[in-house]
Amino acid sequence: MATLLVIDDDVYFRRVVTTCLHPRHEILQVSCLKDADTLLRDRGVDLLVVDGLLPDGDGQDFIECFRQRDTRTPILFISAFLKNHLALARLPRTGTLHKPVLPVDLVMKVESALRAAGVESSLSRQAQGELEALREAYTAELPEQLGGIALAVHQLRVAPSSAALRGVVRRRAHRVAGTAGSFGYDDIGDACARIEQGVFSLAHDERSGWREIEEAVSRIAAFTSSGRAAAV
Repeated sequence: MATLLVIDDDVYFRRVVTTCLHPRHEILQVSCLKDADTLLRDRGVDLLVVDGLLPDGDGQDFIECFRQRDTRTPILFISAFLKNHLALARLPRTGTLHKPVLPVDLVMKVESALRAAGVESSLSRQAQGELEALREAYTAELPEQLGGIALAVHQLRVAPSSAALRGVVRRRAHRVAGTAGSFGYDDIGDACARIEQGVFSLAHDERSGWREIEEAVSRIAAFTSSGRAAAV
């Protein structure tokens, strides 16, 4: 049994990892880099799973710092949106998975990184049942998350120069972009990824950025109004 540390502020993604890999491995989880640093001072782990965008910093920066004191522990970098592919190419990680992450792909990547004797490409019946329960819970919460994104975009429209509001839109869109596809909501995940991309685009091409954001928000609104988020 290996000990894994998952650093991700999306509770549903952390639950997916735990469901897929427990009890085969011990899963530790934190939602921010500060808590990760605290935990890693007290104990060692066998593998890190690090998200790219955390509430208190950048996952890539965290990996660079971690590698200065630990060059051996495997690290999986997982992100819904990669803004700098050149930086990623230089990042000292073991592997990369792009959200949304399919459960089977996650299991295979983790087992490969841990150099396990064999890689299982299927989930147990218990894990499948737990994932379905997670999907039902996620589906119930999805309309509220999408409403929060739409509200933040509206607020940004009123105050377009607000860096704080841009950060709110990015974080909310990033969270849904990273997890929706894991539960079968691929179109919603893609729309939220485009919102996140659009926020970055505002810095150098405001008109194009807003066009991308508003088109994505329209897709979200159509999804919500159709009642599809209520159907499992």
